[in-house]
Amino acid sequence: MAGWRKKKAPPARGMRVKALIVCIALTMSFSACDLLTAKYVDVSEETGIREIVSTSRRTKIDLLLLGVDFYPSKHRIESYRLVPPPGFDGPEVLSRSRLPQGTILHFTGAKRCENCAPKNVLLSATVDGFVQERPVYIDMAFIDLLE
Repeated sequence: MAGWRKKKAPPARGMRVKALIVCIALTMSFSACDLLTAKYVDVSEETGIREIVSTSRRTKIDLLLLGVDFYPSKHRIESYRLVPPPGFDGPEVLSRSRLPQGTILHFTGAKRCENCAPKNVLLSATVDGFVQERPVYIDMAFIDLLE
């Protein structure tokens, strides 16, 4: 037993630092869950947006209608996004179809993401010729693609 040495206990200060790091990491991971969930507010009555809501516009180009699920674990379409080609792809895109040039969109409201960067505005719309089971949105940034 002469060669056996007793391990020294780590210093108390080192344990406190490790515990603090673990607490900070856990706090950050829980707060990140909130950051991953977009928070929207209705902005349908704001100047510049109010003039678009309750109007109809025709698409100048073909647009993509993407069925998306931003919570991939659900595997069901949460909403549809209208985007110019080539659009985007990833596990959140569950369906993809083409809306031909000249399709009419009827705007029904607008919402702004409050915890996104940038704070984009999504216009909600109904689409002629499309049976709508979920909301359809087009980003305000694409308004120039409509006449």
